[in-house]
Amino acid sequence: MSTEIPNQVNVFNVFQPSQVFKGVSHFPQDLRAMHGFDNQADQLSLPPILLDSFLKLSLSIVNSPDFNQSLCGIWNDFFKEPEKVNNLNEEIKSRLKPFLSKAFRDSIDEETLERYTKYTEAKIKEGSTFTEGMKKVASAALCSPRFLYRVKSTSETDRNHDLASKLSYFLWGSAPDEQLLDLANKGQLSQKE
Repeated sequence: MSTEIPNQVNVFNVFQPSQVFKGVSHFPQDLRAMHGFDNQADQLSLPPILLDSFLKLSLSIVNSPDFNQSLCGIWNDFFKEPEKVNNLNEEIKSRLKPFLSKAFRDSIDEETLERYTKYTEAKIKEGSTFTEGMKKVASAALCSPRFLYRVKSTSETDRNHDLASKLSYFLWGSAPDEQLLDLANKGQLSQKE
């Protein structure tokens, strides 16, 4: 097994064994499921201790010295400090919306987008650089249950996103690509043709 780091690493694929970042924590184990898959509906939750482990993992990823412009495929679109910011809120939102949509494999409602935007703005206003603020919000998204678990939608419009997620994990074992998400956003995946 090679431990070489490829030229470009997508933030959503850093868990592959061939893509080792220095200083990244190990993937946490849910000890409740050690003797088989835990599929008891009343037990499918995210215990605080496991959530804390995922937060530490996500922070170790974005704070790794290997997590930089040359190795992170979305660096320029998401983490790079903007040259000029007329409206910080709009700058953050424009970067967060596609990131969260891909991370959560779903369309992003305004309330969710606003919550993550305000968090990022607060970090920047507290003294973090733009890049540090975006790393912190990326870390928050990567330890969110919406990232860690596939959630089944109950509304008709979100069923296209469910289908996109099911197709992508069945076909290539990863999150939906931009084409699948675009078709889901337009409501076209459920059309038979």
